[in-house]
Amino acid sequence: MKDLEDFQHFVLRHHELGFQKALNQVILFYKITIDKGKFDVDKGFYGGRLIPSMQFHDDDARSA
Repeated sequence: MKDLEDFQHFVLRHHELGFQKALNQVILFYKITIDKGKFDVDKGFYGGRLIPSMQFHDDDARSA
């Protein structure tokens, strides 16, 4: 089990690093600050609106 836990940690860490790399590029190329309260990782763009991510799952479950 230790090998599986190590692998899961490895995969999660690389996912987090990739996300941070994308944020850094947004900051650099688009001059957008992420520390002014407008950036929220718990929201996503869906149906032309910025809504809480949990609502995505609710909407998808209702349409299935």
